[in-house]
Amino acid sequence: MKKNLLAVLGLAAIAGASSCSEDFNVAAPYRNTTVATGLFSLNDTANGNSHYIRIQKAFMDEHQSAYDMAKVSDSSFYPESAIEVKIKEISGANVVSTTILNRVDLAAEGFTKDDGTFFTSPNYGYKYQHSLNTAYIYRLIITNKNTGEVDSAQTGVITNDNTVFRVSEFTLNNYMITFTTVKEGQQGVFTWNVRTPPNSQTYDGIIRFRWVDKNTSTNEETDHYADWRFASNVLGTSSSAITLKVDYSSFFSFLAGAMGPAPVGIERYMDSCDLFCYAGDSTVYHYQQYASLTGGLTGDQIKPFYSNVRSSVKGTYPVGIFATRAYVSSFNVPIDPMSLDSLKVNPQTISLNIKGTSDH
Repeated sequence: MKKNLLAVLGLAAIAGASSCSEDFNVAAPYRNTTVATGLFSLNDTANGNSHYIRIQKAFMDEHQSAYDMAKVSDSSFYPESAIEVKIKEISGANVVSTTILNRVDLAAEGFTKDDGTFFTSPNYGYKYQHSLNTAYIYRLIITNKNTGEVDSAQTGVITNDNTVFRVSEFTLNNYMITFTTVKEGQQGVFTWNVRTPPNSQTYDGIIRFRWVDKNTSTNEETDHYADWRFASNVLGTSSSAITLKVDYSSFFSFLAGAMGPAPVGIERYMDSCDLFCYAGDSTVYHYQQYASLTGGLTGDQIKPFYSNVRSSVKGTYPVGIFATRAYVSSFNVPIDPMSLDSLKVNPQTISLNIKGTSDH
């Protein structure tokens, strides 16, 4: 009888140090497997510079339905007394500090889970309330008090100092989002020139488009937004600079899909945009590379995945990543008038019924 595999990972859309990919046999004997996910970022300043580690367990059970287990928190979390979680802050060969992390309910910390198949409460994580230092290494150590198994991983910290990590275009006076050219028939390319920070390897560019739907009968206005990752998991070079780019034509296809045709009686008005450039370490890069693999179960095998978490017990394979990421941003950047006019008449976007700019 095939066994049900339930591995609930706490972080999505993220992304090393010494790491590997593994193939797992679906019919392997029952064994709890630690699942640890954490992403340290200097941009996380909420809750007094708090950083959170999600620690759960993955397992196989031939006697229970995976859907039934997904509804029970005990199936995914260790008892609080069963594990000890700590972070060592390391400078060179010296341990600067050792902190034992307390388990918290992430909902009480301001993080909620969407409703669905999986349980939504409680939603536990381990809280590390500490200022991060880009000169240090942070080692996560998870000790199972019942078995003595120790799982660990480590990461550095990427700076978000905009004198070190910056997008040249963000520093320009009167910078606008431009995705059309003055020469008919010429295809242009939208670019960001990025000075990359130390310890980074992968880069993403995100534009948050905002717009207003206006009801022409009631004058009621509704705000909307859509995030476009126009460059994803771009691998850095040996130099400290890279370029993120995308063809102008892609703007029209993205907005056509994200906004959809305007309903009857609705006019659209574009607002300014928010811009984000993310830098991740090598763990993030490799994790995203493996996550992009297509396919699913092939016989008794699950597609390879990437993990930089290691176990002290030979033949035991904990799952997850402990990594670092940072971003720089620019807010309230307008779309240039010529590009806005092109949205009104381009065949891909004419059905959006864009009339102009929002007065918000």
